[in-house]
Amino acid sequence: MRQCFDARLDFPVKKAGAFLKALIVVRKKSYAAEVHEYPRGETAGEGGWFARVSAGLPFFLKWKDDFEVQTEGHLPLGRGVVLHPESEDPKKLKSRKKLPMLERLSGDEKDMLLALAEEKGFEGLREKDVLALSGVEPERLEAAARKLEEEGEARILVFSPLFILSQESFEFLCRRIVEFLAQFHEKHSDARGVAVDKIAKRFELSDTVLQLALKHLLKAGEVQVLDGIVALASFKVPLSPQEKDILIEMEKMCFDGKFSTVTQDDVRRKFQISTTRLLTLLSLLAERKKIVQSKEGFYIHSRWLDEIVKKLRESQKRELSVADFKTMTGLSRKFAIPLLELLDEMGVTKRRGPGREIL
Repeated sequence: MRQCFDARLDFPVKKAGAFLKALIVVRKKSYAAEVHEYPRGETAGEGGWFARVSAGLPFFLKWKDDFEVQTEGHLPLGRGVVLHPESEDPKKLKSRKKLPMLERLSGDEKDMLLALAEEKGFEGLREKDVLALSGVEPERLEAAARKLEEEGEARILVFSPLFILSQESFEFLCRRIVEFLAQFHEKHSDARGVAVDKIAKRFELSDTVLQLALKHLLKAGEVQVLDGIVALASFKVPLSPQEKDILIEMEKMCFDGKFSTVTQDDVRRKFQISTTRLLTLLSLLAERKKIVQSKEGFYIHSRWLDEIVKKLRESQKRELSVADFKTMTGLSRKFAIPLLELLDEMGVTKRRGPGREIL
């Protein structure tokens, strides 16, 4: 099989940018190879040169494996050490990225881990990828990753199996998400924002990486996230005078219902607006803490919800049956069950058998 890998040589190839036909000696056996030295601007420092080697090998070399280089006539030229066992085509990787990566790969296990993490970008670096390229044991990889995180160079997303993201890639991703949202708002000023899954698809992100980025941007006050929709923190949906009146009526509709819940169908029938605009207006009320939505799509005014929670706390009961809850709220079973499930989501109650435990 043909293997292309990046290496550090202790001798220069005579024609930089060209290639040298040679033999490489690995495990006491010789194999035909082509050695391409990278441009002189990509030397590995005093006594070293970076090169891309292509050779027919019956096995794969790994990071820091060493080898000897000979002429086709078996005369010694020098030695080399493998830096990246899977070399990118030089045409696909710009010199400004190649040089720092090879310099890092020339270092220790921590440097190697960071180089590979930066190469992976938003995708993140997984333990299986590192093990495929190096012979470093998982325990040593985790120790190196911890040092990188302590130094602010990387973020550990999962410890076992190891999954890391370089800090440089993480910061770049956060900037790109903010830019993407700004462009979206400019083109779609009437929309609340972008769905989380659309952002994941746009940047080809795993859920772990995306959630980390959104959590960071939320904490930094750069974005707002509600019901799976992401927007810039400063963004406000423009409303017509009629829509502002509808908002007031929608809130009153929930409030007047007291302990009765309101569904989207109830609201849609009353105001005769599109589903998209309805969801936007309902979300605005939720953002303003006026109403609360359950997973089933029911809405209840936050003031009445607060009163229900207060009654449960003051009852000093540990257990709550559905019948007791119906008596307390005046709700039919049709509405009592979704509201109880909403209280479960909020951590006020916890389901135990047919009833609930008040937490």
